[in-house]
Amino acid sequence: MKKLVIALVSLFFVAQANSQIKDPVNFTYKANKRAPGVYEIVITADVPKPWHMYSQSTPKGGPIATKVIFAKNPLIVPEGKLKETG
Repeated sequence: MKKLVIALVSLFFVAQANSQIKDPVNFTYKANKRAPGVYEIVITADVPKPWHMYSQSTPKGGPIATKVIFAKNPLIVPEGKLKETG
């Protein structure tokens, strides 16, 4: 009986661990040419229900804000601030 209980409890924990989604959000990227040497980068996030994505700016004490970090590249110079919609 003890082995059966241990097996059932183990099976429960394995099923729970397996059901956890680590990266539920899918991102797509697009570059729109605005002028010679100037591009607008559009990042789109597909967030499945019931997940949520928070704004880049949240009130103090609120949820953790979304951060977008670009790798440093001497050939690319970011201009302006990120703009979010949706």
